Amino acid sequence: MRKTLISIAALVVITACASSGRAVERGQPFTRDAVAEGTIRVHVQNDNFMDARLYAIGSSSRQHLGIVVGKQQAVLEIPWDFSKPLRIEIDLLAGPKCTTDTIEADPGDILDLRIESVLSRSAACS
Repeated sequence: MRKTLISIAALVVITACASSGRAVERGQPFTRDAVAEGTIRVHVQNDNFMDARLYAIGSSSRQHLGIVVGKQQAVLEIPWDFSKPLRIEIDLLAGPKCTTDTIEADPGDILDLRIESVLSRSAACS
């Protein structure tokens, strides 16, 4: 009898996890699909009220990444052919301009960027 209860309890837990996993996957705004070869995908959560214009800064280039409206999310992609350092410049409309720390980025990477609600307190902002 105990084996049956344990088996049923385990089955209920597995079923609940599987069900919630599908529900989260459907409701998830940021999909984790494969990234196109030679690109980087950036998932951006803008917690600030101001729109943010984003630029990808490589070792020798600066290219427009996209714009993320205030209090919104966006998924942006940029061409990225080989492994090199990357910083992202965040230029808030009528607000400060900030730059992230440098990370080593490889083609196919998926990066998460959260823009804080108050960026002016950051040392990386001017």
